[in-house]
Amino acid sequence: METDLQSPQLKEILENLTTPDKLDSHPWTRKLFVIDACKEFPEIQMLSPGRQLAEAVTRIFLKILPALPPRRGLRLDTRWGEFGILAALYFAPYRFGEPKPTSLREAWQGIDKAILLFVFGQSKAITAEDRERFRLVGGETEIAANSTISDWHRKGLEHLAGVLNHYENTLAARVSSGKGKTKPGKQKVKTANRRFRTVIRYLFLLIIISIFLWTGFTIWKTYQRVQSIKENSQALLGITQSYSEPGKITEAGTAITALRGDLQGLKDDLAVLWMVSPYLGWLPAHGGDIAQAPSLLEMGLQLSIAGDETFQAISPALSDIDKTAGSPAILDLIGSLKDGSTRLLSAQSALASARVARQTIQLDRLSPKVKTLLEGKIDPLLSSIQGAFPVDDLLQMARLAPRLLGAMGNGPQTYLIMIQNEDELRPTGGFLSAVGLIGFENGKLNNLSFESYELVEDLSKPYPKAPWQLDKYMMSEMLLLRDANWFTDFPTSVEWVRFLYAYTRPQPVQGVMAIDQHVLVEMLRQIGPLQVEGEADLITADNVLMYMRSAKEQKPPEGVSVEGWDRKRFINRMAKPLQQRLMQIDSKTWQNLAKTLISLLDEKHILLYTDDPEMKELVSRRGWDGAVRPANSGDFLMVVDSNIGFNKTNVMMDVSEEYQVDLTDPTRPSSRLTIQQTNRATTQDECIQGRVLPEASQAEKDYRTNECYWSYLRVYVPAGSELLSSTPHPIPAKWSLREQEIPTAADILDEGIPGIQAFGLILVVPGSQSQETMFDYRLPSTAVNFNDQNSTWTYDLKVQKQPGTLNIPLKIHILPPAGMKVINPPDGMQTLPDGLVYSTNLKKDISLKIEFRSVDQ
Repeated sequence: METDLQSPQLKEILENLTTPDKLDSHPWTRKLFVIDACKEFPEIQMLSPGRQLAEAVTRIFLKILPALPPRRGLRLDTRWGEFGILAALYFAPYRFGEPKPTSLREAWQGIDKAILLFVFGQSKAITAEDRERFRLVGGETEIAANSTISDWHRKGLEHLAGVLNHYENTLAARVSSGKGKTKPGKQKVKTANRRFRTVIRYLFLLIIISIFLWTGFTIWKTYQRVQSIKENSQALLGITQSYSEPGKITEAGTAITALRGDLQGLKDDLAVLWMVSPYLGWLPAHGGDIAQAPSLLEMGLQLSIAGDETFQAISPALSDIDKTAGSPAILDLIGSLKDGSTRLLSAQSALASARVARQTIQLDRLSPKVKTLLEGKIDPLLSSIQGAFPVDDLLQMARLAPRLLGAMGNGPQTYLIMIQNEDELRPTGGFLSAVGLIGFENGKLNNLSFESYELVEDLSKPYPKAPWQLDKYMMSEMLLLRDANWFTDFPTSVEWVRFLYAYTRPQPVQGVMAIDQHVLVEMLRQIGPLQVEGEADLITADNVLMYMRSAKEQKPPEGVSVEGWDRKRFINRMAKPLQQRLMQIDSKTWQNLAKTLISLLDEKHILLYTDDPEMKELVSRRGWDGAVRPANSGDFLMVVDSNIGFNKTNVMMDVSEEYQVDLTDPTRPSSRLTIQQTNRATTQDECIQGRVLPEASQAEKDYRTNECYWSYLRVYVPAGSELLSSTPHPIPAKWSLREQEIPTAADILDEGIPGIQAFGLILVVPGSQSQETMFDYRLPSTAVNFNDQNSTWTYDLKVQKQPGTLNIPLKIHILPPAGMKVINPPDGMQTLPDGLVYSTNLKKDISLKIEFRSVDQ
């Protein structure tokens, strides 16, 4: 049975809200809506019945507060009029202590204030804008008619009574739906449960709608990003065909910046999907793609970060190129990288992260299309990045270059240059003919000068004792600057060069660079001919060696004393036009020249040593420091020739090497090294060391090439190797400087190089003759390693090239372990009846790795 709460009864309650004690005996105090209010708001349970009724009615009154501000128009908003008149007349005095109006007309005047109290509370921070939004009657020129006010009051009471009736009947229906009489405690639980279920239904509906909207928006945004990624990727592929042009680099940079943003956005937008994608590999067709999507995306993102960071770092240099009509100075371009070191470091880190992500991707799980993309595009890109000259190293060099040029506020940077002549071969590349200084400050070249070694040496000073070979075979008792590169390990030679250079040139240097004549030949191939002072013809790559071999002065010019005479002034005369040409060449030529210089470093025609720790690590890792560096295990070989004949006969020498390794018993490996040397000189005279042939022409006397070849030959092998036999060659006593018999025996050398055992012997190759020298030795057991897990033997070999030499032919012949077969032989290796043969040349260092497994496996 429905309850009917009448407006007159409600009016009686409202008129006594400010004196609620008069309502203690009112029949509505026992209504369900009052009981429910007491349960929902425990703080009113302790009040008197009249106050409980007043609180319950007031709280229900708040439910009829309109949801939107009063509408504007010709007529006042009646919804707010009904609410406002009741609020001003009854509820504002009760709830907020406002003065109680004595009439409806007085209440009408307080409607706006009452509305603000119930909308904002007793806040003092109501803005003028909010006051205007909720203004109802304040703008009226006169008070409304009594009929209007009375109508608002009547309808307001009816509306509130209707809400009370509905609420009361709803509560009554809940009680009657239970079994028997519902106890207050059970009623409270049921009410709470119904509310909870209602909240859950609405919450679930809200979640479904939100997911639908989010999914739709995400799909749309993802589609837009994927389209942008495709467009930028295709643009990059097209640009790479002509990337060397500065404009194309800028275009590529813009595309890769956009690509980075799209990939990062895709990663962020689908973060939830990436969390569950590893569990979706079971899906047909593209399950493997989806499961590995986080790794695929991370790899692409990191590659784009590397490209973008690099582009941002070099942007100042590109800007300089665009602003310069001709070709900007290369040092200025390098100096402009000084502010990009952090970005270049970020690019290095991103490349490393991309490689890590690639290693987690399993090709066999990918769909054919994605697999083809990865194998055809991404893997070749990563391979090129990790190719002969990894991009990591290039980025590191670009980052360090400004510091090495003194452009980072680190003061002047000066480097010593060793000019080595490979026509008179020495361990680190050639006889030390001259030295020079190259200086930089604030990224600018401030000095480039050269001088012959004679001007640096001061024989009045106490020089250290020379290595015993120089003393015994060349009668050089003191170690002078010219012989300071006798030590095969270049860092060791650098120590001596710096020490001896400081005898007369105490200026500190931050590094040392050694170059041979071949460097100049290859540079001129790239930059073109030079016009050298005093020369009628241009100096080109084809005639520069002839020029240098003939340009050394044999006597001082008129007016120049012997003490101040530099016999090799031609080096300075060449340096000036070379420097000018390098400052003028265009960016494409610089790219080609840079590749050439990298090759010359790899081929050890240029050796570097620097005091900068980071650059030293890079140079060492690349093998550009000329250090004798065997692996921790495996085999090692380095053959080093040192001309001790006071001539330039290496021009006439042809050399080849054969290295035979016997692994028949892998626990006792052994080797035979055979060195074939042929002297193409035409002289038939006795090989008197240091003698100038009387019949030689003046040119031959000035640059002695057509003579016997005297050499001290050294062989570097793994520590623990044992020399079994060798073939030293007898040399008549009258041939040597000391005119003493030289023992025909190999020397067991200890040069203090970690992991190395060295053998040496002196030899002479007369003109028009060949000579074969052999070393037989037992290798240490660590030269071959056994793997217990797969029962295989592994043989690693590193052959290190001597600096200053060209393409010495090398044949490697390996006798495999008995009963074993080779697994995955290196490219170019032949399997012959008598073993494995690998023929190559020592243009650069060589590394081989060969695995053997039982023929029964």
